Amino acid sequence: MYCIEIHIAEHLNAPSAEHLKKEFCSKRFTEILPPNIELRVKRWSQKKGGEKLHDRFLLTDIGCVQSSYGFDHGADSETTSLTLLNKQDYSLVKYQYLGENPAFELDFEFLVK
Repeated sequence: MYCIEIHIAEHLNAPSAEHLKKEFCSKRFTEILPPNIELRVKRWSQKKGGEKLHDRFLLTDIGCVQSSYGFDHGADSETTSLTLLNKQDYSLVKYQYLGENPAFELDFEFLVK
């Protein structure tokens, strides 16, 4: 079984956990997931005085791509730069999100099956 994780940040007008779960567990997501793939959604918030959630990453088991703006479709005037992280920066990002003591506070997570 493989698992894809989507990590999102809590923000001022963020949807509730119930709303996100309803959206991600809707037919449009569950119908496109292959039987051997699980989708896990995690929402993080900043720890008091801690690291800010601002960068966007595509994190895999072998490396990481950083996006300066995001991965979604933006306005025509936005330019997004993608950077392949070096081993040291990849290790730091992996530790911040997947380490034993994450740099952020986990608000909630759920599994889409």
